[in-house]
Amino acid sequence: MSRFGRAELPEDLQGHVFIVAPVGSVESGGLPYPDGNSWLNGDGMIYRLDFDRQGEVRLKSRLVKPPCYYADKATQPGTKYEKYQFSNYGILRFSVFLGARNELNTGFLPMKFSQDEPERLLVTYDAGRPYEIDTETLEIVTLVGANQEWRGAMSLSLPFKPVFSTAHPVFDAHTKEMFTVNYGRSLGSLLETTPLIHKLSQLPQEVDEFLKKSAKFLSENIFKNFSSIFSPFSENFFQFCTNLIEKIIGVEDFVYLVRWDGLGNLERWKLILPDGSPIKIKQTIHQIGVTRDYVVIMDTAFKAGLGQLLNNPFPDNKELERQLGYLLTCPVLPDSTIYIVPRDYLKSGQSAARNQREVEVVAWKVVIPLPAADFLVDYENPRGQITLHMAHICAWEVSEWLREYDVSAYSPHNSLPSYLSGITMNPMDISRMGRYVIDVESTIDTLRSEDAEILRTEKALTKA
Repeated sequence: MSRFGRAELPEDLQGHVFIVAPVGSVESGGLPYPDGNSWLNGDGMIYRLDFDRQGEVRLKSRLVKPPCYYADKATQPGTKYEKYQFSNYGILRFSVFLGARNELNTGFLPMKFSQDEPERLLVTYDAGRPYEIDTETLEIVTLVGANQEWRGAMSLSLPFKPVFSTAHPVFDAHTKEMFTVNYGRSLGSLLETTPLIHKLSQLPQEVDEFLKKSAKFLSENIFKNFSSIFSPFSENFFQFCTNLIEKIIGVEDFVYLVRWDGLGNLERWKLILPDGSPIKIKQTIHQIGVTRDYVVIMDTAFKAGLGQLLNNPFPDNKELERQLGYLLTCPVLPDSTIYIVPRDYLKSGQSAARNQREVEVVAWKVVIPLPAADFLVDYENPRGQITLHMAHICAWEVSEWLREYDVSAYSPHNSLPSYLSGITMNPMDISRMGRYVIDVESTIDTLRSEDAEILRTEKALTKA
């Protein structure tokens, strides 16, 4: 504050601040959603604060509009093509006929591939390919890579195939390389069930009345007692069902590490475990990191399952929705699984654009106690030691949101105000910071000697 009581900017303040956030869909007209859907599901709005004029700040904003945005807009109710319309499925927006929206609402990646060119900027999203934007106009310029260079998470042939990547790719300013991932998991098969989820809202009244009575039965103590007995086996049961579905429809787990030089085709490697089996991502890859000699990939505490594809399939039956949510939800994993790829393994990779054969490389797995969604890694790794700085989010369901049927945990258990529906909750436990030093060479030697079994040993992992 100045002596006149007004806020003044420092005279030497300069530069630009870029912010991106979800702001709703083309049919919602902003947030919150009328049906209480998750705020995480929404088109990205880019804001730029300019500090290039002394004593003032200018603001510029623009909605991110990839091709799927225009398809969404052209298929709204009342249009000629409304039967192809996109709908919200929890944290994703999807069309049975057209595919998935790439909402580009999560993060940025600045890059500078040579001294002769200006900095370039990517806008990113967990469930889509990154796009490069014009930093002056904020309009999208081009997506990273061609269609054939990205593998979809489901087998259906759609114009906008669902592609799972990371919201936080990395750029190595020393080697002028960008790294990201392209992966698939059982969520791909869940997306193929969205037509069934869509039909839930169109059930006849007689069926809805039956479901209301069923919900009343489910809320009785007998169900609660049954569920408490069943819950220890639920994880194995759902895993069995997932494996069965994957075998029936041909969905497989895969993780590609992708490298780009800013000009040519993407180069990728399929990651496998030391025993030759594919890496299975159980949650999501929200972030990756790079050091001088390693690429670090984490299975992050951002779960994605049926519970995240359903918002309010029974808007007139809150009790049934509550019980359905109870059955479909699952906790995030209690640990953080890290996959380490030595960069000297990354020789000539596969060019999918030229239909080359896949190139497999081994990733080494280490498990760190406590869940986390974001981390930083020191670039230098002296003596083969990687230093990770992790933000542990304990008892926080990042991909969950307050539903219309939720009630207060405290007596008298009142319903929540409608304006809170769709908002992500805070952690339910004390979060903490963790600094971990991974002795990579020791880890690799240990895993080789134990026939690729993953061990938590003090030799492989230390906490500082």
